[in-house]
Amino acid sequence: MSFVNYDVEAQKPDATHRSSSVIMDLSKSITNFATNLTNLEKLNRQIGTKRDGIQLRQRIESALDKETDQLNTIKDKVFNLQLVSKNNASNDQEELIIGKLQKELGIITENFNSLKRKYDEKKNSASINDLIDVINDEESNNAALGEEEQEDEPSETTGLLQQQQRQQEQELINRYDMDFHQLLVQQRENNISEIQQGVEEINTIFKDINSLVLQQGVQVDTIENNLTNLANDTQNAAQELTKANNYQERKSRCSCIILVVLSVVVLVITLAIIS
Repeated sequence: MSFVNYDVEAQKPDATHRSSSVIMDLSKSITNFATNLTNLEKLNRQIGTKRDGIQLRQRIESALDKETDQLNTIKDKVFNLQLVSKNNASNDQEELIIGKLQKELGIITENFNSLKRKYDEKKNSASINDLIDVINDEESNNAALGEEEQEDEPSETTGLLQQQQRQQEQELINRYDMDFHQLLVQQRENNISEIQQGVEEINTIFKDINSLVLQQGVQVDTIENNLTNLANDTQNAAQELTKANNYQERKSRCSCIILVVLSVVVLVITLAIIS
């Protein structure tokens, strides 16, 4: 294995680690967005009720603008994460997590668009001027009814009727409050169920991220072992080269000695023949 391959493998865990960090950040952003969406739904339910007003609508519209920007940011991050995943050839587990994030993004996008439509419908069907007119009409009718009762009946009968009317109004108010609280309880239960479902899905994503991190740790250990083995092999090769060099030097010295001895022998024989 070449050093180039080792460098490429060493870069993969870093890229995967960055992807895991982005995935965790996206999971938190989606969870926060879903929580803010639940709070906006509670405010939207107050449109057309006694709590409706200019300040409430301005608060809702400001929150809708803010959440629109947040949703666009989440969409951009998911898109960039997909590009990084394709370029780095991510594993099946990471692709599964990204798929779950895309599913969560689709759900919150649909819920957010539905909330905006409901708000626009309520805002158009119950204008502020209409609410003011209804309140003024009720006050005028109550005042006129009180004046007629005072003119037509004796004071004792009028007092009794007023007391009965107050009791009836109190009963209506209590009944209205009870129905309103029951509706709130039911809506809160539904919201809690939705939040629980979202938390379970987020927990599943975090479990997948944990498995992915563990897998990255195994990959890092494998690369570290390969680098260690390469260093050992390089050291052994250097030792073998040193031994071969020493052997070659000894062999060269022996060859020189043999050549000198042969030269001396040939010289002696030549001198003997000449003599």
